[in-house]
Amino acid sequence: MALSPRLRAFSIHLACSALVAGAAALFVSQIWYPSPLLRLLGGFEIFLMLIAIDVVLGPTITLIIAKPGKSRLALSFDYTVIGAVQLAALIYGMNTLAVARPAFITFAKDGFLVVRANDVSPAELAEAKFPEFQSIGIGKPRWALAELPTNLEERNKVILDVAGGGRDYWGFPKYYRPMQWKVAADAAKPLDTLRSRLPAGTVLDINYVAGAQQAEESALGFVPFIDRSRSIAAVLDRRSGEIVGYAWHSPW
Repeated sequence: MALSPRLRAFSIHLACSALVAGAAALFVSQIWYPSPLLRLLGGFEIFLMLIAIDVVLGPTITLIIAKPGKSRLALSFDYTVIGAVQLAALIYGMNTLAVARPAFITFAKDGFLVVRANDVSPAELAEAKFPEFQSIGIGKPRWALAELPTNLEERNKVILDVAGGGRDYWGFPKYYRPMQWKVAADAAKPLDTLRSRLPAGTVLDINYVAGAQQAEESALGFVPFIDRSRSIAAVLDRRSGEIVGYAWHSPW
């Protein structure tokens, strides 16, 4: 049975909106916020808002306004307005996600720390010693090993800045060098240590990374994985430093 003009307009709009939202979802979840960053950094809530506006609200308004007898000119105007609102919402949401997206994941001291795109300035990027840390780009976050400066005067300045509420050294690209996973492996603590820190009755739950080879627990360890307001545990292979999964528990 043929669809009514109203349902046909709704179906076409829904299919187009779902296609655009699906492409945006794939890009955000695989490029800007690869697992576990979308959930850890709170980008999931913003993305849900985008889906609600682009996939639910837009086609629903089309279903309401596509009344029989309405002139083609009037419908064209209405569709244009709806499309413009959807596009504006998509641009706003994607820009919000882009500004706060993780630019670098640094290993410093004894854990991984997330550095967002709006945490570093172009001038600070220009000071980086390695080319891969001199820009943010539009791709995936880059892994780095952050090292405290060896120059005593510069080290003291960093310490004083932190004491005054400033950023620690791991937030500055000039202290980055390519990631050395053995450093993370050496810092990892046994999973029994993490298990002992859980509230009574809580079972250690590890979400393994797709494609990661699961080793015996004795070969695994954990280090903190820290964002501005939340910390989880990254589970590592203690032989190679490879991240094999994440445990959504506080590592402290």
